Amino acid sequence: MAQRVAIVVIHGIGEQVPMATLSGFIEAVWTTDLTLVPPGKPHPETGDGARTYNAAWYKPDPRTRNFDLRLITTERYETAAGARKRADFFEFYWAHRVTGTQFDTVKAWIFGLMLRNPFTRVPPPLRSAWAVMWLLLAGFLAAGWAANRWLGGDWMAAVSLAYAAASAWVIGKLNDVVGDVVRYVDPSPGNIKTRQDIREDGVRLLETLMGIDEEGVARGSEYDRVLVVGHSLGTIVGYDIINHAFGRLNLTFDRDRLAMTEQTNTAALETLVREAWAAGKPLDLERYRTLQDAARRELNRAGNPWIVSDFISIGSPLTHAEFLMAEDRKHLAALKAKRVYPSCPPQLEYHSAPPHYHFTYEAKRAFPRPGASLTGKRVPHHAAAFAFTRWTNIYSPLRGILGGDIVSGPVCEPFGLTVRPHKQGEPAPACDSLYGIKDVAVLPSQEGTVEDRRKRFLTHLKYWDLKVAAGARGDAPPMHIQVLREALDLKEGTPASPGAGDAP
Repeated sequence: MAQRVAIVVIHGIGEQVPMATLSGFIEAVWTTDLTLVPPGKPHPETGDGARTYNAAWYKPDPRTRNFDLRLITTERYETAAGARKRADFFEFYWAHRVTGTQFDTVKAWIFGLMLRNPFTRVPPPLRSAWAVMWLLLAGFLAAGWAANRWLGGDWMAAVSLAYAAASAWVIGKLNDVVGDVVRYVDPSPGNIKTRQDIREDGVRLLETLMGIDEEGVARGSEYDRVLVVGHSLGTIVGYDIINHAFGRLNLTFDRDRLAMTEQTNTAALETLVREAWAAGKPLDLERYRTLQDAARRELNRAGNPWIVSDFISIGSPLTHAEFLMAEDRKHLAALKAKRVYPSCPPQLEYHSAPPHYHFTYEAKRAFPRPGASLTGKRVPHHAAAFAFTRWTNIYSPLRGILGGDIVSGPVCEPFGLTVRPHKQGEPAPACDSLYGIKDVAVLPSQEGTVEDRRKRFLTHLKYWDLKVAAGARGDAPPMHIQVLREALDLKEGTPASPGAGDAP
């Protein structure tokens, strides 16, 4: 069994420097986490048993296909089960794909958003920011009109110069901050190549880590699991490459191994989702996440190379998907139903054999070669990635406009599974959607003190900042660092082992 885990970190917007995001991230989740290494273990660099940091090394690696990037590999550590592993950290760098953005492109996108109906096509958390943008625009226009109407002369020239300077500064900032978003999320003809290049690079990296060669043949991976971690716009990139990579691999099985593999956990996962969906009852999230991990291992035993165990979105604009990736909430729901965007849990469809709703279908339909060896075996549809990949979303609750993180928020609602429509006369459902994503609020956390809460302004770049103390007590790391480490789960102590009725 492989004794390595791969963590792919995807940076956010802006003119990012290669390795800058990854260096800060690994400091928080590895270098300073002394619980990962057994007490007294000699440090590999100093030989000292009373260590103050964990060791990691930068290594050249061809899998990133970029000489400005390095693999960061750790010293060995012990999992909860006593296995000795290494973690390899990769940065998926894409900023070089979005250089040279023209302001006309940004302007057209912004005006398209600004002219939306704020009550039907702007998410409630963004309405205050939307209103402020209109006020700022009105202020600029009013200043120009007032200068022309009342001041004139030298005053007019000075105000005009200041107005022009302010406008140039705003335009420059919009290009730097918004340009990346526009080039990636707006599928206009001028952006298609950029989107394709970024996604192709990301899918290629994931497939390489999963042991798939240039011809698309699964050769076996040196990793037993891969984690994808995205920040800001990098979360949309991560979501997309998981979507497209799984859609290329969902039917990649070894026929003989599939015929011999018990699918108890996959069946239990489907039953859990189907029963909650049909009854309109909330999903047992912890049970769902436990079964996701077990079902993924069943895929692997059947010869499927999908080892992406976790997707961790941090400060994610996916919370505003109806605003950024669709026309409105109804359009986003339609795209999920059509399996353009995978939901968590996955979309279900009715199959007559057996007569139930599933996110899998009979393997004999996918592999129609004569023979009864695949009777009873099932394979997932192309948008079922989040049946086998756990999704944790870490966000900072918005307080006004500057408090918290205006970019982030919960994602379980926009990417949940809408429950079965209930007929007239049936009991009203207890919920509208099933949520398979674990949303976790930090900066401040729910346990943060009043003082902690007052300090949390503009938190979008603070999710792995060790200097921000939110709810920390004594020698414990800040709450947001604890949450991030738990989501990575390098010691593999969670989720719990499958319960009664699951395959061993």
